[in-house]
Amino acid sequence: MALSVAAVSGYTAQPGRPAASAKAPERNVARAGTFGVLQIATTDPQRLFVEWAKPTPGVAVTNATRVRRNQPIVTFIIFQGCKPDASGNCKVTADFEVTAPNGRLYHKAKGAEVWVGRKAPPKGALQLSVGGLGLKVEDKDPLGPYRVRATVTDHVAAVVLRTEQTLTAVAD
Repeated sequence: MALSVAAVSGYTAQPGRPAASAKAPERNVARAGTFGVLQIATTDPQRLFVEWAKPTPGVAVTNATRVRRNQPIVTFIIFQGCKPDASGNCKVTADFEVTAPNGRLYHKAKGAEVWVGRKAPPKGALQLSVGGLGLKVEDKDPLGPYRVRATVTDHVAAVVLRTEQTLTAVAD
């Protein structure tokens, strides 16, 4: 059986432009000073990595908002403006919390690496997180909206940003 994304929204990530200019729903975007984050989800993370690695001025990012049962989906953070430490490295992590359609906690992950021990990206540049949160709504799980909340922390700057995205699980 072929699985597909039922609905997607598109973004174009432009280096040197604030994350909010990517025209994402407001809940998916947060900013404090120069530090900004955009939460996205994809059913094709390998394609996202390939597209992100291309030496072009912008990246077309498809944000999945609907997913079929048993179809893996991964949430990533696109960020800019992390504060480097004395060695020039950033320390940005994310805590994820997923709530099922019935309001119960579905999954929780703490301390996911966004950008840890890596050189700060150039000023104004957008950067894709190193890791993300992978999910798969299984047959035993309810269909409907799953809320994925991300609490992203720049530990050097002592800045915490929160985003939220709704992923709707639908039948095959």
